[in-house]
Amino acid sequence: MENKRKIAKASSLRNGIVLMSGVTNQLQVKSYFDSDTNTIKTITRWHSDFKLNRKIDEDLNEIVIKRNQVDKLKKVGCSINIVLILYSALIARDIHYVCAALFFSFTVAKYLYTCIYMSFKMKANKAARYHAAEHMLINAYYKLERVPSLEEIKTFSRFSEYCGSRVVTSIIIGYIPISLAIAFYDEIHIIAYLLICIISFIISKKMLKKDFIKIDQVLFTTPPTDLELKVAIKALDILLKEEEKIEKTSVTIL
Repeated sequence: MENKRKIAKASSLRNGIVLMSGVTNQLQVKSYFDSDTNTIKTITRWHSDFKLNRKIDEDLNEIVIKRNQVDKLKKVGCSINIVLILYSALIARDIHYVCAALFFSFTVAKYLYTCIYMSFKMKANKAARYHAAEHMLINAYYKLERVPSLEEIKTFSRFSEYCGSRVVTSIIIGYIPISLAIAFYDEIHIIAYLLICIISFIISKKMLKKDFIKIDQVLFTTPPTDLELKVAIKALDILLKEEEKIEKTSVTIL
């Protein structure tokens, strides 16, 4: 029997994992390791429960911190892009260089800078381990259609076709050749130019439907230990139990 329930969204933090229910996007479960008590704890929250929201400090605060730091990185990236554009316009004085710099800035650079930063950030703390555990958990759940055991989850890949990094990587890989083609427009044949643009665009789209770029997740994941896997398993266990309560309540009301 096919499992009809899916995990709507999953995210990893430096000390745990947050899962969003596929039954209702109002329900989230966070499982994390409490270093003060050396135990795995879980918090269940509804978006409408503001009191409970205040209790979840790590995930909410960390999201704010990440956004602030990413914003700083984007400012640095914008500065580099402005220098690149000004150099193309004022020094090189080539309209094709200017167009290429603009295209690169708006389609590639903002994602490239963010990826570099996030990779270093996640590798520096345990977020990369929890990210890998999150992928292994989802792979195991969709295959087994139940909560996996510790030994079972270890057999699954830490690379996931649902990871958001695949979209970013497809844009970076697919659009860089177009930037170069625009810059050197005068030096290549018009047919070759069009072929580069068309093929690059197709590749960037096809990558999302294939497994070509799962390997990029090496930048954002680190093989997890038993601790991260246990935290992930606990999150799924609590989430499914809460979903069962929701479904039973719905049946009772009907």
